[in-house]
Amino acid sequence: MGFIKKYGPCGCKDCQSPIIQAPGPVKFIPGSRFSNNTLAFFLTSKFVDAQPFYRMEQILSRFGIDTPRATLCALAIRAGRSLGDLIEAMKEDIKRSPVVLMDETVVQVLHERNSSPQSKHFMWVTEGFSEGKPLIFFHYHTSRSKEIPLKFLKDYQGYLQTDGYSGYDEIGRVPGITYVGCLAHVRRKFIDAEKLGSKEASIFISMIGELYEKEAELRQQYEEGLLTTESFLSLRRKEQAPRLTAMHAWLRTHAGISPP
Repeated sequence: MGFIKKYGPCGCKDCQSPIIQAPGPVKFIPGSRFSNNTLAFFLTSKFVDAQPFYRMEQILSRFGIDTPRATLCALAIRAGRSLGDLIEAMKEDIKRSPVVLMDETVVQVLHERNSSPQSKHFMWVTEGFSEGKPLIFFHYHTSRSKEIPLKFLKDYQGYLQTDGYSGYDEIGRVPGITYVGCLAHVRRKFIDAEKLGSKEASIFISMIGELYEKEAELRQQYEEGLLTTESFLSLRRKEQAPRLTAMHAWLRTHAGISPP
């Protein structure tokens, strides 16, 4: 919880000095009996370490700390509401990023109004960059509708990378957005074809492997400081563009002679 030092009065009978107490630290949740560090511990355990509040309640009780899960839930809700301005600032920073990645994944929600625990709900995850650092934004919604990315990325200008889910098609056609696919998702389909005995699929998987190998080599040099940003991009374009052109030509050649 933390302790605040308190001074005075002195022992003299004639001393009229009042008690002097240092001001306490500003609390993220005003009036809470929990310090900011304790609150951060609760939230990190829940949302980073995937520790359910009912289990955290049991852990704390073993140390003689009576903190019901209802209290932990209330703290999380109040903290979320207090973070509103920061969340909005994160969203705006993401939309200023030249590259945005977006994906959605199914999550189970046990207590959702007018919905059963078996219903599908979605966590939309968006990643952008600010000053070279990643910004990752989690947005929960009961729907997988195309309206979610359309609303979230309203007025966005830049590159948008997603998987092949059709819900992104409309946002990908918005003027100012360059819609980019994901080679990892493309590769999965060729892996499936290879399992069925397709030799053509094996050839293309090898071409992707060469692309990945060169990419890893260039990125390692960049991360070790052997390449500047400009030289990395120049070398990448020089080394990888011919590979991508050859892959595209190979696909067009085999499109009419291989099973879809």
